[in-house]
Amino acid sequence: MRIYLDLCCLNRPFDDQTQPVIGLETEAVIQVLRWVREGSLSLVIGEALELENRRNPDRRRRNAVLRLLRDAETYVPVGPAEGQRARELCAAGLRSFDALHVACAESGQAKVLLTTDHGLLRFARRNAARLRLKVMNPLQWIQEAVP
Repeated sequence: MRIYLDLCCLNRPFDDQTQPVIGLETEAVIQVLRWVREGSLSLVIGEALELENRRNPDRRRRNAVLRLLRDAETYVPVGPAEGQRARELCAAGLRSFDALHVACAESGQAKVLLTTDHGLLRFARRNAARLRLKVMNPLQWIQEAVP
């Protein structure tokens, strides 16, 4: 299965782990990345991840995310199709980087985009018919994916 993790997910292991939900989401993200390394899942990344990650002032986090991106099997540059799709999603109310992540994930034929971003999750619930993939929280996805 092809899967896309947005920057919120990739940064989750570096967030304050004293909050129980963050700790659980971190474990879910780590498990997903483990499955990617084992070959059970195929990681799709987009240029949007690189662009957004470059804006992170924390060099340690920025470099750690870059190392995680090396496990990707598919890289999607932001081209005219992704730009147009992102504009459509922005017009529907999605923020720019979130729209670029969705556009790259769709172009890379990911089946699911994992995020811990509540705004993106809310948009996806309200606009599921507009999207060509599922958008889910990693913890929820693991709970549904593992019998």
